[in-house]
Amino acid sequence: MNNDNRRVLFEITIDPRLPIKPFADIKEHSAYPTEDEILITFGALYRIDKAIEHPQGGFHVVQLSLASENDYRLKEIYDYLKRTINQEYTLDSLGKILHEMGEYQHALKYYDRMMHETQIMLANCHMGIGRAMYGITSYDNALKHYQASLTIRKNEFGESHAEVGMSYGRVGAALCRQGEMQRSLENLNRATKIQEQTLPPNSLELAETYNTLGLAYFSLNNLQQAVNYFQKTLDIRVQVLPEDHPAIGFAYNNLSQALENDQRYELALSYAKKALTISLKILPQNHPDVERIEDNISRMIQLRNAQNPTSSSNDDSEHLLLASLGMN
Repeated sequence: MNNDNRRVLFEITIDPRLPIKPFADIKEHSAYPTEDEILITFGALYRIDKAIEHPQGGFHVVQLSLASENDYRLKEIYDYLKRTINQEYTLDSLGKILHEMGEYQHALKYYDRMMHETQIMLANCHMGIGRAMYGITSYDNALKHYQASLTIRKNEFGESHAEVGMSYGRVGAALCRQGEMQRSLENLNRATKIQEQTLPPNSLELAETYNTLGLAYFSLNNLQQAVNYFQKTLDIRVQVLPEDHPAIGFAYNNLSQALENDQRYELALSYAKKALTISLKILPQNHPDVERIEDNISRMIQLRNAQNPTSSSNDDSEHLLLASLGMN
């Protein structure tokens, strides 16, 4: 049984002196003759006498009393409670019922749980708003909401939770976009440490953190580390996503850029071609992203040829590529 479910044992007291008996002993008709079995009429009313937590069993015990259909006072209370909670069975409504019963300690437990779940929802809202702000390049606002999400999640989950790792990663991403590279790396390294311990090795969330680390190191001209993290990003995405997914194309493109700056033009060119192949399957020829990759390939071919003139191949595929880029 997971943490979201709780076992409950209902103990029902039946007074046989009730004028109307909405129950029957069906032991002789039961499929289990060794068991005492009572059939209670559907729609019968119960009075909640007490709710306790079993000290050893790890479950709750709700003690009920079966009431007569003629117990109009109980019916009035029942109808009043239904109107009060608007027939919505939430933690709030359960807390209200327990308060009416005078079970204040149990009511506190439900409201504490409600507070925890509300805080988690608030953290998720901050994360969603932050991502939207990041998408429209409003990085200051994105950072504000990412930090709010991080603060709440740390309070609710502790430092070593996967959701906390995600928030550290998003804070690092916003700081990277703002040029705050050292602060960005501090948050990204915290994210990586948590996520590598709490997430599977092929997690796309972990790949996103690796990609941001690659961007940060690329900005600092630490090309060896940039290539390392872009390669990790690519490895995860190729393993998990469909082969023509845009995120794989972005990973190929980022890796090719880092390799180009590291003057490994041949390898950079091979990844750029793969990025172009994916982009052309999902985007029109004149899309800015396609044109940018084509420009990158044109530049890489020229740089490679200048670095090693003997690589100016007469290969037909190379000539076709040059022609497609308007270089022939």
